[in-house]
Amino acid sequence: MSAARWARRYGSRRRAPRTPNGDLQLISRVLSVNGTRGQVVKDSSLVTEYDVPEHPWYCEQNAHPTIPYSILMEIGLQPCGFLSAHLGSTLPYADEDFYFRNLDGNGKFLRDIDLRGKTITNNVKLLSSTAIQGIIIQKFAYELSHGGQPFYAGEAAFGYFKGEALVDQVGLDRGNSPAPLAHTLSAPIKLDLRLPDLFRAQNNQPYYRLSGGQLHMLDEVQVIPGGGKFSQGYVYAHKIVNPRDWFFRAHFRQDPVMPGSLGVEAMLQALQAYAIQTGIGREFRSPRFAHAKDHNTIWKYRGQIVPDNKDMSLEMHIAKIETTPGCITLHA
Repeated sequence: MSAARWARRYGSRRRAPRTPNGDLQLISRVLSVNGTRGQVVKDSSLVTEYDVPEHPWYCEQNAHPTIPYSILMEIGLQPCGFLSAHLGSTLPYADEDFYFRNLDGNGKFLRDIDLRGKTITNNVKLLSSTAIQGIIIQKFAYELSHGGQPFYAGEAAFGYFKGEALVDQVGLDRGNSPAPLAHTLSAPIKLDLRLPDLFRAQNNQPYYRLSGGQLHMLDEVQVIPGGGKFSQGYVYAHKIVNPRDWFFRAHFRQDPVMPGSLGVEAMLQALQAYAIQTGIGREFRSPRFAHAKDHNTIWKYRGQIVPDNKDMSLEMHIAKIETTPGCITLHA
């Protein structure tokens, strides 16, 4: 079927899955596509580029001037959605309104590069596509590189869902959520992260702080040094969901939902708050937060945060605090 006939079949007034926009639009151009519209087949691929500004908002607001992990995730994953849409994944189901969601994924940070003012190349490949009972599940591989040197790579699974499939989501625990540990204790250390100067640089240590601006993802944390399941430390955090939060406008048009990558960012910030409050790393001359090299981060989503939600909360149990020369790594 020709592209024009596909377009007529889909219609001009239908809601369709979109790539992010505004401050979350992290694709500058598509260099090449290996795939035919209307043929969603394994090994279809594309190559994209993203031009990182000299002074990107996310580096200016980050706890230290490098690309936050959530933005790395978005740069890696957004072209997967572009390839899926280009191939016409939903066109055989033109009477359905689909919602596009990331379900699972992993990413390995390979090397630290100052990417400000540089161009990132992403090679994306479709690994599989399956349609079952009105749900389309697709898996992709991606690899970010600069100057021919890969620095972040992984795989990700996405799904197309009908609206009714997203109404009652039971989550990873199938609705059997235990009360957070923080709610069972009488005296955790409570920190209001809405105070603008809390955790700012002290003693001429410019990097030892939390992210601000749009990257500021938490309102309050509760810290229990040496607590939690492993007696290594525990932190509980929450954020009041505002329907006017900036990311709802950017992700996605006609389908506002909080990016799962920002949930990962919130968890990292909770760990950073724990480190600052308990003094981890203060023995260093200029401590800063950084991505753990050669660490494979795995995520799994079975829910969503939309403008109607009131609160996002998280808890983290620190399993190990590993000290090596010049580095302290928190595992939670």
